[in-house]
Amino acid sequence: MKVVIPVAGMGTRLQPHTFSTPKSLMHVAGKPILGHILDSIKGVAAEEVIFVTGPMGNKIRSYVKAHYNLKTKFIDQKEPLGLGHAISCAAPFFGPSAVLIVLGDTILDFDIKKFVNSETSVLGVKYVESGARQFGIAFTAKNGVVKKLVEKPDLESGLAVVGLYFVRDGRLLAATLATMVKNGEKTTAEYQLTDALQRMIDKGHIFSTAEIQGWFDCGGMKALLATNRYLLPRNSNAQTPRRVLNSNIVVPPVNIHESCEIDQSIIGPFVTIAEGAKINRCQIADSIIESNASVSQCVLENSIIGANAVLKGKKINLNLGDSSIVELG
Repeated sequence: MKVVIPVAGMGTRLQPHTFSTPKSLMHVAGKPILGHILDSIKGVAAEEVIFVTGPMGNKIRSYVKAHYNLKTKFIDQKEPLGLGHAISCAAPFFGPSAVLIVLGDTILDFDIKKFVNSETSVLGVKYVESGARQFGIAFTAKNGVVKKLVEKPDLESGLAVVGLYFVRDGRLLAATLATMVKNGEKTTAEYQLTDALQRMIDKGHIFSTAEIQGWFDCGGMKALLATNRYLLPRNSNAQTPRRVLNSNIVVPPVNIHESCEIDQSIIGPFVTIAEGAKINRCQIADSIIESNASVSQCVLENSIIGANAVLKGKKINLNLGDSSIVELG
């Protein structure tokens, strides 16, 4: 089985952070999004993990090589022409293998072994009651077999495809994508993976569905913070260096990297602080502080502070009389 992880997206909803950091390397609950994805597939025997990268592909490669012992291949998607195009870039390396596709900005809580042991190809899905027009939507028969896939239909609710695909016939997928790209067959100006899968269904290839309860799209700031809130209490590897407890108040759940320097601060709940960050005289809750950021004399909530950023609050002295009202900020 080949595993394909497309990580070429520009992450426009997470700008300005993604001007200098690939979206998949943004931290959440103690590690980059990509780290959660790679940890989730440890239980499968992958022949090779293929990363489809974009302009900052060197950072993806460096992270993977430093933290994982995998047989890998890194393919550059030279133009942002859609998910179908991204997968087509990797398709020449599928051979006769089955293919597992996991989107690089989505964290999923699922049983990977059960998913890939299915007798048919499988799509990870979740019913959404609103906003269905943002997703690819699956229409199924009573037995769960997919009859039709539609990309971003004009519907409010439906069975959304959540960024997890297991295709038993890699050669058929590769050939279908190649034909689409050769013929310029686009939907909304992009090559859509759902269109390729529909063409396979039309040829008789069977896709079933598997409901994914834990589905976290990390594509925007609010979504990233919400994922951080969900995952931190469930992270058995969450850490707080003992020395941090000596001069700070820590309110779990949090994840503070061993290399952080924190002094005279209240941290938590729901805070991730990445490696090398420095925090001084702050109160921080429901936030993510990225690598090597420096934050001092601030009260932060629902915030993301980017890598290497410097944030200094204003220190003031007050001689406040009785019954006074002062609002700062």
